[in-house]
Amino acid sequence: MNPPAPRDTAPSPVSVTQHVELLRQEIEELLDSKFRAYGSANLNAAEVARLDSEIERLNAIIARYRTLGLLG
Repeated sequence: MNPPAPRDTAPSPVSVTQHVELLRQEIEELLDSKFRAYGSANLNAAEVARLDSEIERLNAIIARYRTLGLLG
């Protein structure tokens, strides 16, 4: 039995456009978390790095859709 495909590589049953919108919303939430971390008295550099990495990963997925010509 095959494991389910990762969420970012199998956007079905939503369209690519809907998936990109969901990714952008997630990026926005991550950015909010990042700015809250910067405003915190106890800045956690590891958490900021993790957020940056996740934002970069999601942006790479969107860029891949664009490269494949799946975004208008």
